[in-house]
Amino acid sequence: MFYEFRITTPANTPASAPLQTELQLDAGAITAVEVLFPSGCIGLVHLTISDELHQVWPVNADADISGDTFPIGWRDDFELTDTPYTLRADVWNLDDSYEHTVTIRFEFVPLATWRRRQRAGDALDYLARWFGTGPAAAATEG
Repeated sequence: MFYEFRITTPANTPASAPLQTELQLDAGAITAVEVLFPSGCIGLVHLTISDELHQVWPVNADADISGDTFPIGWRDDFELTDTPYTLRADVWNLDDSYEHTVTIRFEFVPLATWRRRQRAGDALDYLARWFGTGPAAAATEG
C-alpha cells in the first residue's frame, strides 16, 4: 500500500519560515519514498521530511531535496511505531512568481506485516549463518 501527499507552497515562501505539513500515517514501516517536483519549478522548491525534531530525509541535516520534473526516489526501512504516526514535511519555495505543488509518496507496510517480515528475515539470517559455519560447510572445505 502507499500514501500520497500533495503540498502546494506559495511563491516567496522562505527557508527561514517553511510551510510545515503534517503527514499522517499508521503504525508500520516506510519501505520506499518518492518525491516529485513539478515541471517548471527549476529547483526553486525545497523539501525536508522530519520525525518530530529529527530530520529523516535527506539524512544530512544541512541538506534538502529539490528538483524539476523527474521523480526522486529511494528504498528505505523507516519504522513508525510510536503514536501519533506522523512525519512533518517542511517545504519552501524561492520562486517569486508561482506557487508549486510537491508530491510525496510513501510505500508503506502495516506494522503486523512488517514484524512478520522481520522475523522471517531473522530466521533466514540464522539459517545462513548456521549452514555457513555448520558441519556440512566444514566437510566441504576439507
